[in-house]
Amino acid sequence: MLRSKRKRYSLYHDRRRSWLSFSLVRLLLLLFVAYQLFTLLVAQTVRVDSSSMEPAFAAGDRLVVSAVGYGSRLPLLGVSAPTLRAPQRGDAVIVASPLSRRPGLFVRTVAPVIRFATGNRIDLQSVAGSGWDNPITVKRIVALPGDTVELRGGVAYVTPPGGTTVNEHALAGRRYTLETADQLSVLSELSAQVGQAARTGHAVFADTDPLTLNAGQYFILGDNRALSVDSRHYGPVEREALRYRVLLRFWPLRRFGVP
Repeated sequence: MLRSKRKRYSLYHDRRRSWLSFSLVRLLLLLFVAYQLFTLLVAQTVRVDSSSMEPAFAAGDRLVVSAVGYGSRLPLLGVSAPTLRAPQRGDAVIVASPLSRRPGLFVRTVAPVIRFATGNRIDLQSVAGSGWDNPITVKRIVALPGDTVELRGGVAYVTPPGGTTVNEHALAGRRYTLETADQLSVLSELSAQVGQAARTGHAVFADTDPLTLNAGQYFILGDNRALSVDSRHYGPVEREALRYRVLLRFWPLRRFGVP
């Protein structure tokens, strides 16, 4: 006589599975919130997508950047973290580009989840933009609020309040190398693109008239002056546009270290 197999039902095991599922979801949610707060307020990684900061940073380099001391704003709450370190001349910073087009609601909603799931290796908001209209860019601060700045041959000359005019390297807290080679064909095409995007009708690359920065304004430039879209084209940026300060490069390994 064949005996049929009977399935036993256990309310205990069913409740335990439900409890484990709930605990897993709660753990993932807590990790997601902690990840978002850490990357927003402490540090995160970004990938360089252009050559505008060569030779310091090349396209494809991956950087560790930090918002510590820069006073990051918490989303939705409208509250800023304490400002412990004001942006300084010579800082390499991550800037919210004024030329970028804001991604759609779907991209803005899904992007944090994708960054969390991929360990910050994929950012849909960066993929949504390309070239000069990328939402975030790497630039260098050359002039602070109250400074008067002008460019001669691609080199910035800065006059601090009550001071004398010196080149950008004399005031910066670190050394960096500039690329100022004349690439007329590239500049002509880029000028047309930026002029149309910014609706200025033209773009200035090598020389500018003296400009005095107002309170809360910063003048930012790319180290590769021939191939950078920066404050020469869209003017000074506000303090809120400076998101992170670059700490070090961790990839490729042969170039690991503080630039």
